[in-house]
Amino acid sequence: MTRLPYYIQRMYLVHSKWGSNMLILYGAPSSIHGAKTRIILRRKGLDWSEGDSGDLPQKWDAVPSADIPILVDDMLKVTQSRAIAEYLEETYPSPSMLPDDVSARAKARELSDFLDTRLVPAVSALAADHADARLVSIVTMELGILATFVDRRTSKRHGVRRSLPLRSAAVPLLLGDCGYPAACAWIMALSKVRSLNIVLPGAVQAYLDMMQEVEAVSQTMETCHAAIQEWITAQYVV
Repeated sequence: MTRLPYYIQRMYLVHSKWGSNMLILYGAPSSIHGAKTRIILRRKGLDWSEGDSGDLPQKWDAVPSADIPILVDDMLKVTQSRAIAEYLEETYPSPSMLPDDVSARAKARELSDFLDTRLVPAVSALAADHADARLVSIVTMELGILATFVDRRTSKRHGVRRSLPLRSAAVPLLLGDCGYPAACAWIMALSKVRSLNIVLPGAVQAYLDMMQEVEAVSQTMETCHAAIQEWITAQYVV
């Protein structure tokens, strides 16, 4: 097995609160990365439980949209959602959530990176009090780029296929897909409460509808939507 990169820490205190024979996830219900991890755990049919956030060594950020979860597997603690996702894929490979083709796997990771490096920072900024027309324009632009990633049409332009077929009957849901339902839910909730008039591109809406048909996604997002609305109400509704 390839050695995992990123931030993986081993815990050596046998009687630590982290020790467990079951996967435990610590993360805010409204968190984009937390929702991503919950979807993966459910999609893989794993035995896991929600950890008590009071056991964490630090408090949640003021804006939970970008909260980084912690996964505990026995004496192993893994932080950063991408590291968690790849750990789960390598440790519990069935059902697979990455395509077999090398090129398709690269594009699937590109989709995952776009969430972490572009869309999540935009969502966090959008949730701040200083959100303005320029930021709305940036979020709209990022959604437009996302649309090009997830457009499922296979028409050819200038003899070149529009996109790689990343998903198949064997792999209907990718690791890189799993954070987008929560990210887009945050965008639309913030747009509504702040009258920002952000509209999801058709390809992005179709992408979200496709994922919503997967039970792991619909189950996770039911709780996530409620938590997002609770945060929105506390912050913006007097």
